[in-house]
Amino acid sequence: MKFLLPWLLISYTVQDTSIVFGDPVQTAAWDVIPDIIICDGAPVSLQRVENAAEYWRHLGHNIGEVTVASHNNYGCINQIALVGTIQINLASQSFDMGRQIGLTKTWSIKDTKEIFKSRIEVMSGWGDTERIMEHELGHALGFRDYNQTGHIMHSDWSRGGLNAKGLKNNR
Repeated sequence: MKFLLPWLLISYTVQDTSIVFGDPVQTAAWDVIPDIIICDGAPVSLQRVENAAEYWRHLGHNIGEVTVASHNNYGCINQIALVGTIQINLASQSFDMGRQIGLTKTWSIKDTKEIFKSRIEVMSGWGDTERIMEHELGHALGFRDYNQTGHIMHSDWSRGGLNAKGLKNNR
């Protein structure tokens, strides 16, 4: 019976997203400055991505140039992010349409925790929605979801906000 109480406390903490202890967790980081490539057909505007990149630059994170790829870009057509880039594209077949608005896949070296490429997929109609790109770029920079109400990295868009607690780059 004494093991039940700690389990209930953990369960309660997970369910009540307004109670979060500690700072957001960054599991990996870029050693190079990543460029952002917006694939032709991605449901997001250049201006929206520029604004999201500026949000993270303001927090001290290095993000390179944001460009729109040509319609025949090999990496975009084949859904392959190039090393040193954050690719933004339309949601692929692996996307869970009923449960996700955006999805970020980030590749890093296991031993060094160095991110070397990232791919953001966005559901059609949502790319230019406030906070979607900021949140997904946070994942591309190595941050995990942080379920504090009002936080940019909250896993539930409707409970998120622009709070950036714990996201400043101190390197």
